[in-house]
Amino acid sequence: MNGEINIRVWHKPSKTMYWFNPIWGNRHATGTGFISVLPMSQDYRKAVKSFTQMDDRMVLDPSDCELMLYSGLYDRYGQDIICGDIVDHYAIYGYIVFEDGMFSFNTSANLNFPAHKQPMCYHNVEDMEIIGNIYENPELIPPII
Repeated sequence: MNGEINIRVWHKPSKTMYWFNPIWGNRHATGTGFISVLPMSQDYRKAVKSFTQMDDRMVLDPSDCELMLYSGLYDRYGQDIICGDIVDHYAIYGYIVFEDGMFSFNTSANLNFPAHKQPMCYHNVEDMEIIGNIYENPELIPPII
């Protein structure tokens, strides 16, 4: 883990994904409780390091949003593994959740493996491949039998 706080935000009304970082805080100093986000098209790491891109921020009502935490782990291609990601792990498909204080891999049942939820530390995450996320690609969510 490199100390980054990467959080994706799914905005339910617009069905749009955004980046969020708590250090951006409230765009307006009014105490409205709104959060500032960046479109996913922005390069997140550049935006965090360079506040010159902060003019592209939008303000959303947190009650309309689902926050997805970064696990601090990477898949086989170096992509950040974030809650809500759907992953392929040795042809076992599942999605990442943060529950009970830990990141877990929820899997579907198949012929060789029962459905279960296991902590990420039990898996070789370097062999996982992110294939989508539960909000933008719900058709990829494996059925839990």
